[in-house]
Amino acid sequence: MRRLSPYLLLLFLSGCAPRFIYYTSPLPGVTSVLETPEFWIEKLPHPDSVLLSGRGIRALNRETAERGTYFDVLEKDTIIYGGDLKDALYKQLRRIKSKNRVSHTGLPLSQSFWREIEEKMDLGNIADTISPSYGITLKGLHLRALPTNEVAVSSRSCEFDKFQVTSVRPFEPVLILHRSREKDWLYVKCSIAEGWVAAEDIARCMRDTVASFLDTPFVVVTAQEIALYGDRDLEEFLMWLPMGTRVKLGEIHSGETISVIMPIKGIDGKLGFREAFLLNNADVHLGYLPYTQRNIINQAFRLLSFPYGRGGTWNADDCSGTILRIFSCFGINLPRNSREQLGAGLRLTSFGKNTKTKERTRALYRAVPGITILGWPGHIMFYLGEYAGRHYCLQNIWGMKKRRWFTEDFLYIGKTVVSDLSLGRGSRRGSLLERLTKVRVVLPINMSSE
Repeated sequence: MRRLSPYLLLLFLSGCAPRFIYYTSPLPGVTSVLETPEFWIEKLPHPDSVLLSGRGIRALNRETAERGTYFDVLEKDTIIYGGDLKDALYKQLRRIKSKNRVSHTGLPLSQSFWREIEEKMDLGNIADTISPSYGITLKGLHLRALPTNEVAVSSRSCEFDKFQVTSVRPFEPVLILHRSREKDWLYVKCSIAEGWVAAEDIARCMRDTVASFLDTPFVVVTAQEIALYGDRDLEEFLMWLPMGTRVKLGEIHSGETISVIMPIKGIDGKLGFREAFLLNNADVHLGYLPYTQRNIINQAFRLLSFPYGRGGTWNADDCSGTILRIFSCFGINLPRNSREQLGAGLRLTSFGKNTKTKERTRALYRAVPGITILGWPGHIMFYLGEYAGRHYCLQNIWGMKKRRWFTEDFLYIGKTVVSDLSLGRGSRRGSLLERLTKVRVVLPINMSSE
């Protein structure tokens, strides 16, 4: 019996080893013209028809809130049972501790770290009945699972921070439910999630004060981000405002700037206000954008190549964060996670595990470009339309598996891209099309409210 040469065996095995492959633009099946909004808009018969008025959007938002997946911070005074909050925070702490995370040093988080966290949470001082106070975010914030800025990853390799819950835009209202022992962290609830934030980044206020601040003429940021300045000469940079941020309009001035009003924190920790400035040609819109296919596809493409960051890590977006950012420019409130987002709006279709590819493809011809979202629990995409018999989407994605010989390579993407739904075909998990479970149209179920 002839033996295989060690050199040939080594060559064969090396060809079977999984590889980490960096994305090159564009992805297979995508040309540069497909990466432009104009291509998809020109295919539409009525791209400028307003699909929902303000009344219709309010109806859609009510339906989302009634499902319990979006919380209206200012809807009414809220009483929260302290025992429920205490139990929830204890359970969360135990669950996180059980995951055996490692810190930014690559070493396991120590028992002393966990003792300090539990002491800092000060759960024994949660009252039986909580009458929450209100606050407003002074800048873009990271909502944390625990009151710490320590990073927790699941292995010694580069990972996402597992303590990160989500990011919160500047100038958003929150309910303050609890304070840490040193009062340097607050446990808050915003419209899409709850978690810990640094107390210095929240200004306390009465409910009516923040409601009045939000119920005034405003502009909404339509670019990926724009700069906010503290002086009319635009020399004092204050912060970046991400897409979807609402900013209260100030006095009308002619010249090179737009006057706006931003919240600040007084010496006593309470809410105050100051004038700030935007470039006169900054990408903002007076009030929310009209809900048309042209506008929403344009907004989606403004995020093309925007980096991926789980839960807003690195001031980036994940798949559902990208969807949130797009629809927020129209005043549409969506839940935080892909599972809940795929319960919003109208059900167009759903697929079982054994639904054939041809049936899936045929069903997607009923999808409405620009206002259809599709995916499965764990991932969500923005539907662009059909071209040459293939369905295309825009998505923010970390990566995909790609089959090669007897193994699978990891195709690292790490940003917002255009792809067709065949991406991932041949891998163990299957293509995007084969993994779809839900397709929704972002319109209210009760269209008679429009």
